[in-house]
Amino acid sequence: MIQIPERYTLLTGRGEGSDKVLSMNSAFCDAGLKNIDIIEVKRELPLECKYTSSPGPFFKESIISGVSFVITSEHPGQLISSVIGVGIPYDPMENGVIVGHSDLDNVQDVIVRVASIIQERFTDRRLQLQDIRIKGIEHQVNLCGSVIATCLLFSESRGYRWK
Repeated sequence: MIQIPERYTLLTGRGEGSDKVLSMNSAFCDAGLKNIDIIEVKRELPLECKYTSSPGPFFKESIISGVSFVITSEHPGQLISSVIGVGIPYDPMENGVIVGHSDLDNVQDVIVRVASIIQERFTDRRLQLQDIRIKGIEHQVNLCGSVIATCLLFSESRGYRWK
């Protein structure tokens, strides 16, 4: 059974490793996503879904819905960034939007891009934008680096496990 998420949070992480898989694993752990599987969902924020800055621990081996943006580089010295953002409408009967982007750029420029995309999506939908929440991260690669920005959507039970 799939429940409609009641809460969302924005998480970011960075990591280094000897290869892409290890650097991505390190970034997921840094974001607090160790032992969690994320099921990618449509980029719409459910009605009445409320933000929480600290979701608390999820069950080990939880299956959580979310939207993630990851970038990895094997070029030492390269700057990589990942940003996730949520646009909240004035009308509580309309869905919000989830937008993200990863790039070989500084985090401030990627944040500006994501905010612009959120505003454009609201304009396209003819909705008034009440608020934007954005979280981003950048990392200068040492050997092989990764960054992740994710929006997790969950219920009060903090996650699901297969039995």
